[in-house]
Amino acid sequence: MFQLFLAPFDLLPLILRQFREQFLEVELVLRELTTSQQEQALRDSRIHVGFAHPPLEDDTLSYKCIHRETLVVALSSTHPLAQKEHICVGSQSAKPNFYSAP
Repeated sequence: MFQLFLAPFDLLPLILRQFREQFLEVELVLRELTTSQQEQALRDSRIHVGFAHPPLEDDTLSYKCIHRETLVVALSSTHPLAQKEHICVGSQSAKPNFYSAP
């Protein structure tokens, strides 16, 4: 049995279809775990592969980027960051009111 733990992606159905076509004898078990839960399960050898959003905390794990997404921010036109062409999420002015939707 091959256990595969995944974060939700639009790309996931394509990945699973291609994997199943290529490895017919492998049983996939899908479970949803947070990135930190996946890292611990990988260290404990409870899972073989995980899909996660960076950054990973454990620098002993190997990973490959398989997909990049564009992130946009919606601001009031009066917000101090609204006039900037690029916004660094780590900047002090960005921190107080930054929220992300699930």
